[in-house]
Amino acid sequence: MHSLMWPSNWMEQTACWPLLLSGTILAALKSQRISKTMRREKILHINHYSADEIIQRLEAQGYFANKKIAYSVLNAIRPGGAPLLVEGDPGVGKTSLAKAVAQMLDIPLVRISCYEDITADKILYDYDYQRQLLVVSALREKLNEQVKNMDLGESIQKIAGQAEFYGRDFLLDRPVLKALTMPGRKVLLIDEIDKADTEIEHALLELLSDFAITIPEYGVIQCKEKDRPIVFLTSNNYRELSQPMLRRCCYLYIEHKSYEEILAIITARVDASDEFRQRVAAGLEALQKTNLKHMVSISEGIEWARSLRTVFGCETAADIEGALPYAVGALAKDRADEKKILHTLKSVPAAGV
Repeated sequence: MHSLMWPSNWMEQTACWPLLLSGTILAALKSQRISKTMRREKILHINHYSADEIIQRLEAQGYFANKKIAYSVLNAIRPGGAPLLVEGDPGVGKTSLAKAVAQMLDIPLVRISCYEDITADKILYDYDYQRQLLVVSALREKLNEQVKNMDLGESIQKIAGQAEFYGRDFLLDRPVLKALTMPGRKVLLIDEIDKADTEIEHALLELLSDFAITIPEYGVIQCKEKDRPIVFLTSNNYRELSQPMLRRCCYLYIEHKSYEEILAIITARVDASDEFRQRVAAGLEALQKTNLKHMVSISEGIEWARSLRTVFGCETAADIEGALPYAVGALAKDRADEKKILHTLKSVPAAGV
C-alpha cells in the first residue's frame, strides 16, 4: 500500500489559506462594490435615457408614471438639476414619487416631514448642548484652578479654548445637514412644505439655490457637487408658497389617474380576475371625483382590493357589492366619508366611464 505523499512545504501552503481566502473574499466584495457603483453611476448619468426608460424603471419600483412625470424626473436627477416641487391632491403619489426615484437609483432617501410650528433646528442643524455640558463638567475641576484669578471675560475665553464647543463634533446631523455632508448622491424629500411656516421656507433658500447652509457659529457647509442631493418638495396647496422658493424650483403637478392607469396598477399589484380588477379600478376612479374630507389614495385602494380578496374572498363584481358595507373601513377615515364612499361605490358601473 502506497502512503499518501504530502508536499514538503504543505504546512507553509496551508498556513497561507486563511490569507488567500480572506483576499478572495475582499476582492469579491470590492468587485461587487465597484459593479454596484458603476450601475449607480450609469443610472445617474441619464443624458442618453428616454422618458419611456424612466417610466419602465419607475414601474419596476411599483410607481406608474406618465411622460410628464418622467421628464420632470429626468430634469431633477440630471447633474445640476434644480429641486422639483410636486403638487397635487392628497393621494396622487407625490411622496411615493420621491421614494421610487431613490429606489430606482439605489441611493438613500433623507426625509423631512413638515408640520405646523416645525422649527429650523429640527430640519437644518442643531448643537448638542448636553454634550457641551458634559465636556464642561469633565473639565470643571481643572478649569476652576485655572480661572480662579481671572475676571469673567478672561474665564469665558479660557473655557472656550479648552474645547471647540461650536465645532463639527458638537453639531447634530439634522436632515439637511445630513444630506449635505453624507458622501454620494441621495434623495432629499421635504414633504408637505406647505404645512411649515414661511420662516422655514426662507431657512431652506440657501439649500435650494447653493446646496449649502450657513451656521453663524461655525461657517458655511457646502455640499460637494458630486454629492449633491436630488431634492423633491411636495405640497398639497395648503397655503401659497413664497416667490423666492418657487423661483428656485421646477414644478410638477400630478393629476388624478385615469381609469386605464388605475387598472394597470391594480393589475400589477393584485392577483384577481379581470372582472374584479375592473370593478375596483372603476370604484377608485369614481372616488377621485367624490368630495371627501380625506381623499382616497391609490395605495389605500390597493390595500382595499387586497382586503377584498384575502379577507372577504371576493372573486367577482357581485362579491364586491356584497362586501362593500364591511370593507369600507379600508377607505373611509370618518363617518361622513364612509357614507359618501358607500354611495359612490354602489352607483359605479364595472368599467371606467
